[in-house]
Amino acid sequence: MPETVYISIENLSTEAGTFLTPTWIGVHDGRFDLFDRFRPASVGLERLAEDGNTEVLSQEFNYQSGIDRLIVGGDRTPSVIDPREIAQISLELNTENPNHQYLSYASMFIPSNDIFIANEDSRSIDLFDDTGNLNSGEYIIYGDRLWDAGTEVNDENENSTAFAGQEQPNTGTSEGGVVSPSSGYINGGRLESLYPGAENLVDSDREIAKLTVHDGSGIVTNPNLVELTITVTNLAPENGTLLSPVWYGFSDGTYETYDPNRPASPGLESLAEDGDASILANEFSLGDWGYVQGTINGNKGADPGILDTEETVTHKVILDRSQSSSRYFNYASMILPSNDAFVANGNGIAHEIFDRNGNFLGVDLTVKGSDVLDAGTEINDELPSNTAFFGQTTPNTGENQNRVVTPHPGFKPEGSILNAADFSNADFTQPNYDLARITITSSQVPTRREIYGFLDIVSFRQFYTPSIIERDYIVNNLPQYRSQGIAFLGGDEATGDPIYRFFNTSTGQHLYTPSEVERDAVLGLKNYNFEGIGFYAYKQQIEDTEPLYRFYNTELDTHFYTTSPAERDGYLSNEDFVAEGDGGIAFYVDTI
Repeated sequence: MPETVYISIENLSTEAGTFLTPTWIGVHDGRFDLFDRFRPASVGLERLAEDGNTEVLSQEFNYQSGIDRLIVGGDRTPSVIDPREIAQISLELNTENPNHQYLSYASMFIPSNDIFIANEDSRSIDLFDDTGNLNSGEYIIYGDRLWDAGTEVNDENENSTAFAGQEQPNTGTSEGGVVSPSSGYINGGRLESLYPGAENLVDSDREIAKLTVHDGSGIVTNPNLVELTITVTNLAPENGTLLSPVWYGFSDGTYETYDPNRPASPGLESLAEDGDASILANEFSLGDWGYVQGTINGNKGADPGILDTEETVTHKVILDRSQSSSRYFNYASMILPSNDAFVANGNGIAHEIFDRNGNFLGVDLTVKGSDVLDAGTEINDELPSNTAFFGQTTPNTGENQNRVVTPHPGFKPEGSILNAADFSNADFTQPNYDLARITITSSQVPTRREIYGFLDIVSFRQFYTPSIIERDYIVNNLPQYRSQGIAFLGGDEATGDPIYRFFNTSTGQHLYTPSEVERDAVLGLKNYNFEGIGFYAYKQQIEDTEPLYRFYNTELDTHFYTTSPAERDGYLSNEDFVAEGDGGIAFYVDTI
């Protein structure tokens, strides 16, 4: 079905702040990969990141079917998207065309040598759901989502920095590096002096830009995009242990940072020995378990990124709660100083953020001294030349151990670390020694849930679920179930009533009831399996709700549900159907 989709980009910089080049967008089937973290940029991305030129990138994109366009500014500076400017474009798409399913974007951040914004995962912006409805949404790009193309040295010189004096394209010094998170402008350098508001450019709470997908109304209707706040506090006492920048990754539960009593991966070794999460991040990006990851840096101490004692930092991230890859939280951080001490969750399902129905659970965990692990990759000699943050000047310089991940025995009682005044309280083996607290919260989790309906075209049984995972399993594995799309909206968990779900093992039919009396009666029937709370609705009608009717067919021994008055009247006129509840009303649901 044809659909006009509007895509806008808003420069969230202050009035005297930074700019964006015309934003390239591409709509595709999910296979177009703009870049891979810690791998060289393509020629097209290099041209965009160094000079804002999208011609080669467009040529690279056009090797496959899809649509690409430019979102061009024009507020004050020709083509460039000025601070606080909103630029927009409309696309004529077809909801049934697989090449119109996903959106990628990229824009050079100026002035800079080769900083850019783009979505790392080609499927992170899904334009249409499985019934063809537009997934409108807002995507905020924060400072820690600025990328460095690794193609040009960040010298900030006048003759080589786009939009800051450069007269000819491609004139900077080649770097020959890889795409990685940007470190921002040079501290106290030329660009910070030209743009005083650009200090702390890569802070996790600094808003760089906002991409919006909508139907022309400007209204965002996708209830599944959720902004989360990750807060990390170093709980160690003064002169206690420090934390390296905390790596995090959201997954479907199949990813594990380590296995006890097994060798550490190269990525975990690099993190545990030197606090460098880049290889671990690359390992995470190679799997199918998830795509949202990052590092949380401290900003209190003298050393960049390290979380000082009693320091608290916050970090924002946007997740799609309908995706299984958003369900679980993973983290890892090096304990400083040490040879290879670290903390991480080895159990991939230990920290559940969303349940299987997409309900937000959050996290509030305390990392204790007893949780510290030894990577088994470097001997714990505590020599200053081998020990990170204790005198070591070059990474990966300790003596190899070639063992496995085990609980850390603690620092040497008479060793170098605990004898140092700066770390006199770093003995994490002491009773009640707390290292860190990590919380994940959200103030904007939508409360109304889409309930998906299915009809078994063989037995005429109906099935309802709020679970995207369950929905997709049925679509992909049970062809006799015909999708009815969004049947109705579930209610607010805080004010609604639970709707209990049972499975009849004799008929293969599901029963839904808000009644505790009926629930308890059915619990006593051997042929019914209780499946818990299916979703939330309302026993009494409130504003913006409509009745959901329940009928029992005596011949088929099956219940039928509908919100349609016409279907209700059809059931009432058929003697094989018996209306249950108050005139057939089982409960009330939110109107779509």
